[in-house]
Amino acid sequence: MLTQANKDGRTTVEQNKLLAVTYKGNPEGLQAWLETLKPQQRIVNSLDDAPNAERVAVLMAKSGDELFKGGGFNELKALSIEHFKAKYKEWTGKDYQG
Repeated sequence: MLTQANKDGRTTVEQNKLLAVTYKGNPEGLQAWLETLKPQQRIVNSLDDAPNAERVAVLMAKSGDELFKGGGFNELKALSIEHFKAKYKEWTGKDYQG
């Protein structure tokens, strides 16, 4: 069950270790909880489909501080709002509200 959830992108290996202990003896509860999870898509995996993918990748590789100081956040926002939101959240810990 946990191996499949990991393959599906619903859990990580680290999460599976914790879940195995937490739900030991309660496979029905584990299954019910796993069914609530949606597969996560890494933003980096979607770069190949994005216009200006190479430039977006360069900007995503920079720290939030570097982007802020060099105006890269504005460029990233113009190129890919999805990637901008992800980088903003990584840097500030908050969702972008603009």
